[in-house]
Amino acid sequence: KIINLFLRWRASTHARKSQPKKREKTQTTTKSDKMENLHELLRELEVEPPPNLVMSKEQQQLSGEVPLAVGSEVNIAARRLGLAVDRKRVRYTKGAAANASYSGLSVPDEELVELFETPKSMQAKVDFVASLFKEKGARVVVHTGAGISVAANIPSFRGPQGVWTNRDRGLPAPKCKPLEQAVPTYTHQVLKKLVETGRMDYHVTQNVDGLTRRCGFPTDKLSELHGNCFREICVDCKRDYQRFYTVNRHKGPYFRNVVDKASQSGISHITGRKCECGGMLRDSIIHFRENLPELDLDQATQHASKATLNLCLGTSLHVTPAADLPGMAGVMVIVSTQSTARDEEALRRGGVLIHAKVDEFCEMLMASLGTPFANTKEMRDEYEAQFVAQVTAAREAEEAEEAARLRQQQQQNREQEEQQQQQQ
Repeated sequence: KIINLFLRWRASTHARKSQPKKREKTQTTTKSDKMENLHELLRELEVEPPPNLVMSKEQQQLSGEVPLAVGSEVNIAARRLGLAVDRKRVRYTKGAAANASYSGLSVPDEELVELFETPKSMQAKVDFVASLFKEKGARVVVHTGAGISVAANIPSFRGPQGVWTNRDRGLPAPKCKPLEQAVPTYTHQVLKKLVETGRMDYHVTQNVDGLTRRCGFPTDKLSELHGNCFREICVDCKRDYQRFYTVNRHKGPYFRNVVDKASQSGISHITGRKCECGGMLRDSIIHFRENLPELDLDQATQHASKATLNLCLGTSLHVTPAADLPGMAGVMVIVSTQSTARDEEALRRGGVLIHAKVDEFCEMLMASLGTPFANTKEMRDEYEAQFVAQVTAAREAEEAEEAARLRQQQQQNREQEEQQQQQQ
């Protein structure tokens, strides 16, 4: 039945293309019309959400208004047909060997397809998420990935033009803005506002770009599971230094010939700088085959296991243990332009899949919560100017402090040399 319906649909498409063009005006078919035709085909194919899915009352009510997982049903149909979906052309293309190119750290080809909600579906799902925020006793934990930093000109890892995607396909690495020049995105600002107003309890991020901290997010409500490229820690007193340069690329003058025996991956974390106590400083980046920081992981696990809503923004949910945390408790909602490794788990946990850009979702969420926060060019330009001014002032103050510390150290060295000469 499936094959016959598909062949019938393809034949009708080719028949329309082969008809001679008429000079008189004809009604053009828009992309939305084509998508509607595609959805009609999917309904004929009896495509449904995952089998044995017991929907919650909220999911049942939502599914009465819009499809529960717009985009997800396309991917489910594609897998059943052994096909991949070309979203831009809105047609099926042969892709039975899509997984053949999946190697290394990227994702299968069918998960690279970008899908977007209709306006009606988007609004219904955002309102559903907002209702979870407003529930009495709500405990909201947000899990973020590289997708929230794409607007800052930092490429994702497993997107259509991601770092691992291009690498595993033999393509050049995508262009990336220097992290020192990157400015927190609209989503970073929204998350800060949500935690400041008490709407959000905790933030778990896999990003190492440091933008969450740099936008002023409270560190006691943040777990950076994979580290922070601007952060270095003393091995002796455990003091935390937040720099204005990437610490692993800007090496200091100390410990240059020292082997980092504590490294689990063989990659040296020694930054070449000293703590005020004299201890060695190491960067906080977590490489593959290295253990996550215990404190950050423990706090993330504790909050995720008590959450009523685990909201995932811009993450493919492929890397564990970070990918395991959202499914520990409560409703699980995923916001991504692509399908993820945990789509079915989110549906089973009473949540929804929202195929949209995270900035668009966050703007609509703020409006639905009754605290509008417009994402306009003027707002972004003003914020960028303020952020750059703050960073510049803080960097100049740190450089002046470092210069004063260096002069003091030089003075102490000269005094010690004079004392040694007098003793001799």
